[in-house]
Formats: sequence, structure tokens, C-alpha cells
Amino acid sequence: MRRTDRPAPPVGASPSAVERKPGGYCAEAARDQLRECERAEKLANSEVAVAPTVSERIAQNYIPISAALRDPLPLVRGAFEAGDLDHRRVDAIWRSTADIDDSLLSRVEAEILAAARRLPPGRLGVEIDRGPGG
Repeated sequence: MRRTDRPAPPVGASPSAVERKPGGYCAEAARDQLRECERAEKLANSEVAVAPTVSERIAQNYIPISAALRDPLPLVRGAFEAGDLDHRRVDAIWRSTADIDDSLLSRVEAEILAAARRLPPGRLGVEIDRGPGG
């Protein structure tokens, strides 16, 4: 007799074979979904790598930076798009502001941008880490 709270096995699967697997077919479906997600991430990294002719590893680093510039750092994004900031400075800003609350970030972004225009990337990261008035 089959339990009513257990969903039916996938079409074509032998119920006894599925039930013998640890975690059943739900765990198998979760593994399949994770593999598909990993494939999609690898594909995205490859696509980003092709456009600017950089390595896949560098492209993999570009993706989270571009996501971070989308909302909380509009001034930095604008300066980067205009060519006023290079990638190394934007990377330093991204790394140093990753854990800063968006409301605080919006209040100090102009200061960060001013510092980015005058400091080398390593020093910029140190200054941002130091905080306001540091």
C-alpha cells in the first residue's frame, strides 16, 4: 500500500528503484537542478569571457561586480561606464563595500568616488575599510 503523502515517482521510474535511493527521487531532482544551475553559471561565465576577450576566471569575477554596481553604487557605475574609473579601482570599491548596508553606502558613495579618483586601488581599499573620517 502506498502512502498518500508521498508524491508519485517520475514517469517511467520504477517506484521500488526510486524508493531504494537515499532521499528518493526528490533528492535526485535536487541534484539534477544543482547540476543544471552549475552548467548555467559556467555558460554565463564563458559568455562574459568571450565578449571582452578575457579569461573565464576574470569573467567570473566581473559578474558579481556588475551586479553590485547595478543598484547601490550608481555614481561609481556611472564613473566606470564613462571611463573615469578603471576596473582595478571598481574592484577595490566592490570588495570593500560588499558588507556595507545600502543606506550607509548611498550616504558615503560620493566620498568613495572622490577617493577613487585620487588614490591607487590598494590605498583606496584601505581607506574604504577604514571608514568615514578614517
